[in-house]
Amino acid sequence: MKYSLFLVICLLVVNGSISCNICKEVPAINPESTHIANTFVPFGVNLAGAEFSEAKVPGVCGTDYFYPTIAELDYFKDKGLMLIRFPFRWERIQRSLGGELDQLELQRIRQFVAEAKKRDMFIILDMHNYARRITGEGEFIIGSPQVSISHISDVWKKIATEFKDFDNIWGYALMNEPYQMLSSPSWFDIAQDIIYSIRQTDSLTSIIVGGNMWSLSQVWVQESDMLKDLIDPGNNLIYEAHVYFDMDRSGAYAQGYDDEGGTPMRGAERVYPFLRWLKENDKKGFVGEYGVPSNDVRWLVTLDNFLKIMKEYGVNGTYWAAGPAWGGYPLSVEPVNGVDKPQMNILTKYLRLNKDSKLEKILLSRNPNVAITASSYTYPPESPAKVNDGDYSTRWNSSGNEDQWIAYDLGDNYNISRIVLQWESWDFTKSFIIQTSPDGKNWENKLTEHNNTEPLRIFEVELKDTRFVRIYVKALDDDMVRMLEFEIWGNK
Repeated sequence: MKYSLFLVICLLVVNGSISCNICKEVPAINPESTHIANTFVPFGVNLAGAEFSEAKVPGVCGTDYFYPTIAELDYFKDKGLMLIRFPFRWERIQRSLGGELDQLELQRIRQFVAEAKKRDMFIILDMHNYARRITGEGEFIIGSPQVSISHISDVWKKIATEFKDFDNIWGYALMNEPYQMLSSPSWFDIAQDIIYSIRQTDSLTSIIVGGNMWSLSQVWVQESDMLKDLIDPGNNLIYEAHVYFDMDRSGAYAQGYDDEGGTPMRGAERVYPFLRWLKENDKKGFVGEYGVPSNDVRWLVTLDNFLKIMKEYGVNGTYWAAGPAWGGYPLSVEPVNGVDKPQMNILTKYLRLNKDSKLEKILLSRNPNVAITASSYTYPPESPAKVNDGDYSTRWNSSGNEDQWIAYDLGDNYNISRIVLQWESWDFTKSFIIQTSPDGKNWENKLTEHNNTEPLRIFEVELKDTRFVRIYVKALDDDMVRMLEFEIWGNK
């Protein structure tokens, strides 16, 4: 076999045995393009390591940063997790702005993609730079004089040219977690320019666009709604959000489950604004990062419920993380001495989506025959009807400091399976009761919440043959209710 480059051999211990890393001899790769990468929608994992040591760029492969191993590809293929999000650093693939791609680094990535292709696995090329670039003068935000839009568009056009003929590239992920961008140019402007540049050389491969503010799903509507107006000449955009379940949404999980305010539905609640946005705007979505520690089984329940609602809405994702150099990282699903991490029991329940999967639940509260009443409201622009208008900038605002309630008459009996409540993020109701009634007069308590800490809550319920539903807030708990949305889901 011919080898185009000769690299340093790096050996790593993987699954308790010695295995070759892709910091080694790299054969020339000549892919054949048939572009089948999106014929099915798999779940998978992040195989991290090539983006490590951002303070040491370019750094030394095998010392400062690490490529995933063949053994890892085999392990996750065996588990059925066929989508790999592969993070890499801009500074390593292109050593100087506007310059040619680094041939050594390029061949490492091509070899990794080729090994995945042999195993029928799919790769997301994820530029893990947070919309920034380190130069000899420091770190600069894209759009600054030092690191321009043309620089990032240039490198992505060159990357797409190199990888467009691989049929297992599931997508080009333009940028991991843009945050605190310049007012001009905006992340929208930057992403649009990159899209146009890629399409000059590759008209087929999916382009994955992360959201503003670390791609957080919980604030997607507030921070990333404008991305729906991006134009893709190839008509193949996928929007990427990230979700973590700890209190500050960082994924650090610095405290235990209880101190982090963990709940079974925390993940589902945090991803819901993104899922709802995708459905309302008829967009394709993907969750590039989510993860839980292995030290409390209750987090596994949260992960299970999170993946369940993602699958329900037809959205796949990649777990954060695995890779050859995580050590004792609590979120890692890298096996130790051949033993699976506890998270794998949940991840292997969710391996792929049906391409044409459809949401089975019906949004009953959006039925035109529905009637909404409330105990009070301040003035017409903040009337009870605002909780059912699908506009998250409007709200029902109660008045006074007496008991408050808002109620639905669904017009007929239904089997209710989910109730979604959303308040202002800065003023959500702490205590409330979900009630039902056979006649709209006599009410029965079905669920009581005394210590709500989130502005959006999802309750999975089994309310058979139900027509009347209301949220009741006692005067001693809150003197005013500011509710954005009140959704009722189910079937006839």
